[in-house]
Formats: sequence, structure tokens, C-alpha cells
Amino acid sequence: MTTAVSRSRTVTARIDTAPASPGGFTVTAFVSVEEFPFHGYQPASRVAEVTTVDNTSLRLLFARSRVADHHDAAATAFEVSIGHACDDLGRRWPADVRPLSIGDVLEVTSPDGTATFFTIDGVRFREIEPPTARVPLAGTLATSRTT
Repeated sequence: MTTAVSRSRTVTARIDTAPASPGGFTVTAFVSVEEFPFHGYQPASRVAEVTTVDNTSLRLLFARSRVADHHDAAATAFEVSIGHACDDLGRRWPADVRPLSIGDVLEVTSPDGTATFFTIDGVRFREIEPPTARVPLAGTLATSRTT
């Protein structure tokens, strides 16, 4: 009898704190901080940008040749957040931030600088207007950080 060994696949992204990558796609994740985020994103939903422990924006940077479009970049960012993949350098989603789920938002910036926002909505991504109710990540239910 053989047993499958599951190994995280490496995606073609780099988790970084650098600004948007010129010539590539950049994904910035926002987690819902609503009491019941799994009811889905609404225009007034409060979200917090995923950051490092020192409050630096955390982004996934993609080489233009590695993803096909905005949807492909969003789907890969989701895979990294839920632990099914790590970035090209073997780094994983921050352990103190919950994985992305229904009601969360992804900002995908294309190589030409155009930003498209998606919410995770059941089994797909739905394009939305940029969220307006943004709050700090620390001290929310989405993270174990207190400051």
C-alpha cells in the first residue's frame, strides 16, 4: 500500500512589503472584521489590510509572465492564505492572521497600475467597488495581534 505525501506547491508569487510591482500583478488582501464576516461582503463592511507585525503592508507580487490576469492573481493569493501554497521563497501566510474567506477583499493591481477589487463570495470572486470602511488589523478578530 502506498500513501500519498502532500507537499505545498510553490506558486509564482513573492510575499513582500514592497509597493506594487511595476510590470507585474500585485495583490493586497483585506480581511473582514465584522462580527459575522461569513455572511459576505457588503459595501459598508469593515475590512483591515493584512500587514506584518510592524504594520507594514503585506502584498503578493507576481511576475507578469506568471499569472494570466486579475482573477488568476486573486485565486493564487487565496491559495497562499489558506496554506495550500507558499511563495517562491517558501514563505507562508502570517501565522497570526486568519486565512482569507467569504467576505474578505482582494485588491489586484495590474501591470499598468489599474486596481480591481474582488470579494470572496462563496465559490467565486465578485468584482466590487473599493471598500471604504477600512480599520487597523491589530485588535480585531482576524488576528491574534493586540497592538
